[in-house]
Amino acid sequence: MTSAAGAVLARETRARVAVGPYPLRAAGVALAWGLGALPAAAGLMRCPVALFAHHACPGCGLTRAARMLAHGDFAGSLHMHALALPQILASGLVVLATTWAAYRTGTPTDLMTEPLGRLAAKAFLAAQALLLLYYLARAFGAFGGLPPV
Repeated sequence: MTSAAGAVLARETRARVAVGPYPLRAAGVALAWGLGALPAAAGLMRCPVALFAHHACPGCGLTRAARMLAHGDFAGSLHMHALALPQILASGLVVLATTWAAYRTGTPTDLMTEPLGRLAAKAFLAAQALLLLYYLARAFGAFGGLPPV
């Protein structure tokens, strides 16, 4: 990107940030996140990978582990999926960052213009990288192997 194009992009970004706040849009984003998570949190949804492939995926056991955490069963949660808490925290940070970006700029897709959004993106990518490494280790028998599907 040329310096002129970068300057135009920076100026447009500053202009969008300066217009806010947008509390109703932020509330809508938060509501969308909550409604999207509701079926899994309530246990009304079955994993599509397990349903169609009948094989464990990298996230296999995360929902069950998160529900165990919510009920205070920390040992069971760690046994089901050791990365449930880091995944919940990273996902929560993305929810917070997109909601904040919607409040400040009017759109959740501007999360990378805010320091919180950049932090959330890095945390989420790190959590996903750990998830893949953990899956590979479990696929080769470490940590008790893959969970039941």
